[in-house]
Amino acid sequence: MERFEEDFFRSLLMQEARAMADFEREDGRLMLQGSRPDYDPLTASELSGPKGDATIYSAEKATEMISNRYRRMGPFAARVVPGLMSNGRTRKILQDQHDLGVKDWELVLILFNITLNRSLQVDPREMSAAAYGDLRKRMATMSEKLLEGTAAPPFRSEWLKAEELPIVMQVSIGTVAQSWGLSVLRRTPDFNAIRKLLVDRFRHLEDDVAHDDWFGWKAAQG
Repeated sequence: MERFEEDFFRSLLMQEARAMADFEREDGRLMLQGSRPDYDPLTASELSGPKGDATIYSAEKATEMISNRYRRMGPFAARVVPGLMSNGRTRKILQDQHDLGVKDWELVLILFNITLNRSLQVDPREMSAAAYGDLRKRMATMSEKLLEGTAAPPFRSEWLKAEELPIVMQVSIGTVAQSWGLSVLRRTPDFNAIRKLLVDRFRHLEDDVAHDDWFGWKAAQG
């Protein structure tokens, strides 16, 4: 992928993450105030800032957001996950992420984003900046349909590919960051740095709530 196309695609991912976060939040769309600052962001390997929970982190807020994700995406997970876990190839992909500490709510969010993209058939190489507003509207409409189970297509196992998973996970991590109210100002963000921040300061790989065992991890433990 050429550099221009790669940057454009990463910009689209951030726009999609913002749209997903806007859809997820109940207090309206996140708006960035003022012009973008001129700065050179640190990469993930360069981050060595404060340790411990971020000032805006709240266990109660984390519980609320995670509970809402399970509540809203639970029916979707119940429809999609069993089929993927019955397929050896896709089960291994999900198992590998689970073993790395990725929580079920993020796995479900990843699967939801894949389904949403396939339903919308978004191609960043054919999308202009002016099309982002329309994309947000289409995403909101299709998201509701997917959550209600009234939209096609069903999830196909070939949609989940190990080599494409890192790109898809960038959308989910951008969504989580925006949901915390973090302002991601760079047009082509360092998603690895964002994930590191969430892991280090927002307990991204720690917080969870009780939920249905769609993936069968508890059953496997006996």
